[in-house]
Amino acid sequence: MMVKRKKQKKEEIKKENIVIDKEMYSNKENARKSLKEIIAPDCVNPNPLDYMILWDGAEKAYVLTMYIEKMPKDVVFASTFTKLFNQPGVTSKVLIDPVRPGKAGKMLDNRIVALDSELAAAEKNKDRNRIRKIGSKMRDTEGWASDIEDGENRFFKVTFLYTIMDKDIDKLRIKARDLHSKALEKGILLCACHSVHPEAFLATAPCVEIPKLKKGLVQTTTAKSHNMDIYSLACIFNHTRSDFSHNMGVVIGHHMGSGQAFVMDPFAPSNNGYGVIVCGKTGTGKSAMVKMFNTRNLDYEGHRKVSIDVESKGSRGEYALTAEQSGGVSYQFSSRHPENRLNIFEVDEELIYDEVTGVEYRELRLKDSMNNQRHILMLMLLENRKDKEELSDVATYRRIIGDIIQKMFAQRGIVDGDPDSLYTYGTVYQNGHMSSGKVKKALPTMHEFFINLVKENLQNKNKYHSRAYNTMIDVFRDFVEEIYYSTQSGTEFSKEEYETMESDNGKHFYVNEGKKEEVVEVHGLRAYYDGRSTIIADTSMPWINLDISQLPEDDKPLAQIVCMNYINENHIKKNSMNPKKIGRLTWINDEFHKTFPYEDARLLAAEVYRTSRKRFVSAWTITQGYVDYDGYKEVEAIRSQAAITILFKQDENDREYLNNTVLTPAQVEEVLSLGGEPDDKGEFEDARKGEMCVIINNKVSFVKVDYLTASEAYVVETDMSKIKKMVSGGR
Repeated sequence: MMVKRKKQKKEEIKKENIVIDKEMYSNKENARKSLKEIIAPDCVNPNPLDYMILWDGAEKAYVLTMYIEKMPKDVVFASTFTKLFNQPGVTSKVLIDPVRPGKAGKMLDNRIVALDSELAAAEKNKDRNRIRKIGSKMRDTEGWASDIEDGENRFFKVTFLYTIMDKDIDKLRIKARDLHSKALEKGILLCACHSVHPEAFLATAPCVEIPKLKKGLVQTTTAKSHNMDIYSLACIFNHTRSDFSHNMGVVIGHHMGSGQAFVMDPFAPSNNGYGVIVCGKTGTGKSAMVKMFNTRNLDYEGHRKVSIDVESKGSRGEYALTAEQSGGVSYQFSSRHPENRLNIFEVDEELIYDEVTGVEYRELRLKDSMNNQRHILMLMLLENRKDKEELSDVATYRRIIGDIIQKMFAQRGIVDGDPDSLYTYGTVYQNGHMSSGKVKKALPTMHEFFINLVKENLQNKNKYHSRAYNTMIDVFRDFVEEIYYSTQSGTEFSKEEYETMESDNGKHFYVNEGKKEEVVEVHGLRAYYDGRSTIIADTSMPWINLDISQLPEDDKPLAQIVCMNYINENHIKKNSMNPKKIGRLTWINDEFHKTFPYEDARLLAAEVYRTSRKRFVSAWTITQGYVDYDGYKEVEAIRSQAAITILFKQDENDREYLNNTVLTPAQVEEVLSLGGEPDDKGEFEDARKGEMCVIINNKVSFVKVDYLTASEAYVVETDMSKIKKMVSGGR
């Protein structure tokens, strides 16, 4: 009888050899669980429709939608769900359905009754561990019930959906595995929407409902919902922006999202280095920000600035006025100021700090300096030469140049590793001062290098090197201020001797042992680097500006490298490595990207940046775009090692490059939409100028720069029309 009665209670429907029990699916609340247990155990798809295909004409795309099956017990604010929401190529949707307080209270009451029954059974069986676990659940549930009744908390049913799409099925599966792994790291289990992908795909549309299966025996929702209270719900939002600031430093603006003050310090102990990269299109406000920060930074004791000024504002560079208003000095290099010179053969000693003994000692790294000098001379030789076939054997040129440099220092007795060899005893008049006692030896000059090159050419016996010598003589003569020499013997003459020589058809001749030798006259048009440096390397000066803005555009890359070498020898190397004596030196290299096409310029720059990093020097590099660093391994290292990256508005064409950085796709979109261009007007004129993205230790903040119009505009402003207006008193 019992068997017959059981058979009467059960109806079986046979279809395609599959037996489905109606009673099993009579409870809709358990429908999903039953379906999964019967036809998809352990997430095995029986169809095997674990994806769907979308056709768009001849194009085919594969789509996979996943939902959260299991959640962790605890979620962390702005952490648990962040990776899932920001995974590239994944579309996310979260549907939040509030539960009425009455229904939530009833649900918790039922839960308490059930737990109470389990607790009684556990106590009867004297299961101590079970009693402890149920007691913990009971306390949590009673706490929630109390909060719900008092109106201090609420419950929500929350559904998560993630859709991945790709034209390649293999790539789709790889993306799915990556997303699944990212979820597991946070204790989240993702499952594919087996057999219901069309409904799941519709569910990810921007609407406020999840489609239900309303046909067939199984009527269920597409994805599973989870009960979350108001506190855990607050953690699901995609917090991709955080208000990051240093504890100490310069206030340069406010966070665009929260309005909180933004404080920045390149020397902060939390930074991974001291370098700063600033990138932005012309007119976006990057120069104004750089000047504003560094002038404010000078208010802190021990800070000094050295800048290479490339862009002109009228008859001067844009940093000239800023340096002078800060109590510093600006040196301009141009035909109007021939008194200002930089010697490319600058060499000086440096202080090395022994961390074990705590003692500083002097050191002369002459080989490093000579290598940098060779880079400069090679740049002189190769600049503006797009067709390098003219210099087929570059190694020959490097060797000849290197040999002459070593010879000039050897003639002076200056030896690598011996800082005392830089000095002699005597009296010298230099930079307007008479010094006696231990004085620095006169260093080689471009004039001396050229005459040595001429003599080496006359002594050359290798016919394959003749072309190299002749090419170098033709190029380097342009960098010599004035010289008169014999083309046959290399003998040098003074201007007075040259003018008294016998001349014929404009040519001058010198009679040597009865033989006539032609004497040529050289006046280089680019003699900015011939002679001793006239710039005073005063470490007590708050700001020294090297203004090359008035040089021809083609001359500027070389001038930048020469200035960089001068700063390295006279400022960077002199910055103490002793933690008790560290000086806060900042050097600014504007329009740095103009040197990138030249290999020797990049190699020298990489060396100077390495030295800056070791000596606690903050190197600021300013370029037009972040993509400018792409393709050059030497400067890519500078970019990757920068402690702070500041991005003003970037070009839309650089989107792909920005997507390969630490920025998320949403942050890239915001960088590309920053203001600052002439047509980006707000309520007030130039209201959007100074919007920037700041990346510090991979933390991203969007900041609006603020400067004091009344007191700082005179030293910060870059618009020439506005500068004239201020100078003329507003007329």
